[in-house]
Amino acid sequence: MTMLPSQSSEVSTPDASGVEFGRSADGVHVAQVGDLVFAMVPGGDGRYFLASAWRLSRPLAALKRKDFYSHHGAVEDETAFRERMIEQAEHAASWVYFPVRPPG
Repeated sequence: MTMLPSQSSEVSTPDASGVEFGRSADGVHVAQVGDLVFAMVPGGDGRYFLASAWRLSRPLAALKRKDFYSHHGAVEDETAFRERMIEQAEHAASWVYFPVRPPG
């Protein structure tokens, strides 16, 4: 019997970078960096693009393509996706040291 990605018992946990990697209910690679969740969405012809959503409260394994609404350009493959997510986490960590304050 073939197990579908949504039926997998694999549990996603944050790695040393603080990024939580996993698979969505429809089998898409996903990653959570703070309040942002990113997906490596197939775009046709073997290409992928990076999509995101903000403050999703469900587990990564419960998310679906329709949950993602922002487009962040092309991503070559899973390795490039993981590298970009780690870079995103490093960038997000700098926000802690240099917070943006609202005007006024």
